[in-house]
Amino acid sequence: MNSLYLNTKQAANLLNVSVATIYRWTSERRIKTRKHGGRNIYYKPDLEAWSKNSGKPPFNY
Repeated sequence: MNSLYLNTKQAANLLNVSVATIYRWTSERRIKTRKHGGRNIYYKPDLEAWSKNSGKPPFNY
């Protein structure tokens, strides 16, 4: 998978929150997700933009 796409655990690490929080935000449609093989994947630039706009700092790799 392209490094621009993250799984749930990677998205949680990027946003410095728990996996449960990512699931909750996904179900509340607060963050964008895509389905790939029945799993949620997250586009890293979308998460970074969302984080910047929401005031939550992203985790730097």
